[in-house]
Amino acid sequence: MDGLSGIEGTKILLIDDDSSVRESMTQFLTDKGVEITSCQTLREGLDALKGCCYDILMCDQYLLKDDPENAFDLFKNSVPPMSRMIFTGAVGVDAISEAKMEGRDAFIPKPFSAESITDALSGYLRTRSKET
Repeated sequence: MDGLSGIEGTKILLIDDDSSVRESMTQFLTDKGVEITSCQTLREGLDALKGCCYDILMCDQYLLKDDPENAFDLFKNSVPPMSRMIFTGAVGVDAISEAKMEGRDAFIPKPFSAESITDALSGYLRTRSKET
């Protein structure tokens, strides 16, 4: 067992401007039975949010740095609420503190591995099972 039992059917909105990250994450998560929508920009992510409800947002923190539309607030206030997992190459103490202060549920440093994604998703599954 890989720690992701129960993830099948989970809906994830993935936003990253790096096509290799989007492609590898999509392949990995699809193989786990996840329904994933992959977007290159925050605008695409907001458009995807209009047509579907997601369980988890996975987004590159760099894209949130220049966010004139306050997209992250829209994601944060989505109904129903979704877990927010942010990944970034800037892994300093300030970046981690900032992520926690803004209410992100997981902070995944780049380069990340299948194991770090599995750990973050397993944490989500534990939280979800406690709520039900």
